Formats: sequence, structure tokens, C-alpha cells
Amino acid sequence: MVVRHSLFCLLNLYFVHTSAFLSTGAGLTPPKRRVPYSASKLHTKGTTLHGKVCKHLPFVSKFTPDRLAVIHKKAQKWDREIFSMVDVGISRREARHERFRVFNVVKEACPYTIERVGAGYGEGKMLCGIDDILKASPTVLSLGSDGDYTFEESLLENFPQALVHTYDCTGDFEYSGMHKRKVMFHRQCLGSKAHRNALGWNFITYDNLLEQLGRPYIALLKMDIEGYEYEVLPSVLEVEDAAMPLQIAVEVHYATSMKELSWSYKNLKNTRGDRIRGGKSIAELALLHMLMLRKGYILISREDNCSTCSELVYMKIFCSE
Repeated sequence: MVVRHSLFCLLNLYFVHTSAFLSTGAGLTPPKRRVPYSASKLHTKGTTLHGKVCKHLPFVSKFTPDRLAVIHKKAQKWDREIFSMVDVGISRREARHERFRVFNVVKEACPYTIERVGAGYGEGKMLCGIDDILKASPTVLSLGSDGDYTFEESLLENFPQALVHTYDCTGDFEYSGMHKRKVMFHRQCLGSKAHRNALGWNFITYDNLLEQLGRPYIALLKMDIEGYEYEVLPSVLEVEDAAMPLQIAVEVHYATSMKELSWSYKNLKNTRGDRIRGGKSIAELALLHMLMLRKGYILISREDNCSTCSELVYMKIFCSE
């Protein structure tokens, strides 16, 4: 009951905060009148989505009225069903990936073919039109390395125009492979604020990172950071629309072994439970997805990976007015 009460408090706060942006008012009821689907008009009224199709997208012309209508319809469906999705208990049989059901995939949000870059299922990233996107901007950010450059090398073998910046503050993982001129290692991690933690790890904000790189347009942000995504993503989404990555590929966890995080099952002060029963709730995952939608990102791919994580790929489509 405590979890359920907390969920409804959070969701109520969320809709009160965002109601000013919704011309049909806060809530989950879809609009009765037909909504105009036009890149030049507000076409996301009445749903968690809001805003216009971003004018700076390299493929803005591909978002036809029919494509936008499908995206809007699926956003309405998610809004109607979100409370029933989160108000369900998790059995041990369903515990592995069941709570990831709140992440609804809208493949129509990718106007290209979705292709895998990297290793096999759950390891590579399902990316949308990456060749054309890299022509618009070659800059790729890769967060979390641990010395494994499989993704970076696969990306550069297929798309040599890419320029990859890899970030990991947990060790010295300088790249020395065949693509040395195209991969730059930074011994830093992204966080909600710039600081150095008790382990000596150096954290910077996303805005700090952009300043260091000269504020380039980011084609792709790839993120495998073992639970820290809940701190990093809000930092990324605080900047202006044009500075947000066009595509975000993130491995989302509901349990983590990173004992520095308060909700980790290895944290001695953790009160959430063990690896399977504890961790992030369905409600928290739903709030993360809501945040992405509110910032104009649509989920184009989901692949459940390890027993407590899932690979998600979001496309930036909508920008605020």
C-alpha cells in the first residue's frame, strides 16, 4: 500500500506540473476532436507528448501526417493504460523482465530501417538511420567502457565517418586499437552535478561535456552505466532541445551491483529487497519513460538483456515550442 500510495502521489505531482503545457488539461483522457498532425502545428495535445517535430532533424520531411497520426495514437494508448500497467504485482516467475512492459515501442518513429550495430542480441544497439544521422553530425558519445570497445569498433567499421568520445571514470581504459584516430577516451563520468566522489571518480554534467567538446550536435548517445542512468538521463535532458542527442541507446536496470547507489542490492543500507524482488519499481520505470516522452523522445526499440536490464533506443522527434 505504501508503494501504491507513493506511485499515485508521484504521478499526481507529475501531471500537476505538466498541465500547463497541455491545452486539453492534465490527465489520461484523449481529446475528442481530431488533432492536426503537422510539423508546423502543435499536434500532440492531450498526451504525455507535447510540442512540434524538431526543425533541426536531418529527416524532418519524412514525418508525414500518417506517420505522426500513428505515433500520437500509440501515445494516447500508453496514457490510458499506464495506471493498470503499474498497478500489478510482480510474481517470481515474471520478475526478470515483466516490469519493463511499461516501455512501449513505436517503430513508426523511425523513418528508416532499424539496424543492429555491434555484437548479438542484447549486446549490440538497434539504431535508426545511423548512416544519414552521422552525415548530419559525426559525434557519438559512449558512456561506460570498462575497457571494452566492441561497440565503438563495430560502429567505425561500418560507419567510418563517426567520431567517438568514450567516457569512463572508473579506470584507465585508453583506447589503442586500429581506430585510434577516431576514438577518444575521457577518464570522466556523467552525473547530476560536477564532483569527485569518495572513490576519486571524477563526475561532470552533460552541459560540462558539451562545453569541453565545443558544443557539437550529438548524433548518438550510447549508455551502459550499470544503474547510473537514472542520474545521468535527467542531466542530459536539462539542456535545450538542439543540444540533446538525436538518438539515445541506454541499458536500463531495475537492479544493480553498484553498491554506491542507494537502491543497489549490495548497498548495506538498501531497504528495497534482494536482486529479484527489490530495485527499481514498475512505477519508477514508468516515470523514467514519462520523462523521455515529455522531452520529445520516442522509444523505437526494446531488447530485454540480462535478467534485470533491458536495451532501449529512443529517437528525439519533438521539440518544445
